[in-house]
Amino acid sequence: DIDINTDVFKFPSINYISGGLLGDFINQLSICNENFIKTGSKANIYISDNNLEKFSFGAETTYNDLKNILSSQIYINSFKLYNNEEVSINLSTWRYSPLLYNTNWYNIFLNTYNIEWAKHKWISTEKIEDYQNIIFLNISTKNNRYINLNYNLLNKKHVIFLCFNKKEYDVFCEHSGTKLPFYIVKDIDEMFKCINSCYCFIGNLSSPLAFAISMHKYCIGLIGEDMDTIHMKDLNIPNYYYYQNDNSFTKNVFDF
Repeated sequence: DIDINTDVFKFPSINYISGGLLGDFINQLSICNENFIKTGSKANIYISDNNLEKFSFGAETTYNDLKNILSSQIYINSFKLYNNEEVSINLSTWRYSPLLYNTNWYNIFLNTYNIEWAKHKWISTEKIEDYQNIIFLNISTKNNRYINLNYNLLNKKHVIFLCFNKKEYDVFCEHSGTKLPFYIVKDIDEMFKCINSCYCFIGNLSSPLAFAISMHKYCIGLIGEDMDTIHMKDLNIPNYYYYQNDNSFTKNVFDF
């Protein structure tokens, strides 16, 4: 492996292109990081809404949301909107993999890109000391990814619902019949920092869980009945655990 802490050797950058969605994009960045560790070549990353999958809020908004945190990652040379540049690796071609919906992310990315996905953490950011004893929770209610658990058991814990807007929190409360303290982050940078700083993060299949995994944060993925959830099972990632419609969840996770 290349020593990533030295500037003695300079290697040509690799041009990557990616479409959405946000959580998928964050997961895909592990490919760039692992290639950098193996070869010393940093990544020029281009994003586009015309590359197999669109970003929910558009590529331009996603670029503006992520440019600060991605520009600080050691393996990224540049991060831009795609403008017909030549690219070497398409980070979205795993969507054509015959393994899709049949195995986990590790096997899909290994088969598609010949890298050991998530072997090393690929997002680094600052920590906020005040959150070190906090358990942050973010639960999406989209599709079949919501897990109907007794979230009221969290009321006596140091748990805060972490979200981008109050609508997320209100919809969660409506679905779960639970009211927890909540905190609205001002941007994605703060979301990453909050997750990186807390004792534990609990989430289902959505972008905040991808954020936690990218930082190798102690986190628990709630696996629902959506076909996508097979991608989150049996992953050998430091500090990552998952639970799927299992009554033991209450005992193993809620009893901190």
